Amino acid sequence: MALASPLLVMAVPAGLAACLATRVNPVDALRSTGQLLQALPGAEFTVEDESGTTLIRVE
Repeated sequence: MALASPLLVMAVPAGLAACLATRVNPVDALRSTGQLLQALPGAEFTVEDESGTTLIRVE
């Protein structure tokens, strides 16, 4: 757990900067990241926004 804190300190600002640079809503990005982390092998989930839908399959 000690390694997680320094990684989070670096990942959060980098993620926010990436969201600002690509004009992605940070809340949507966080939600999608949570779905990705919860995905198990063989699981499928979709990410939907105004421009379309993306199906992601983890094998």
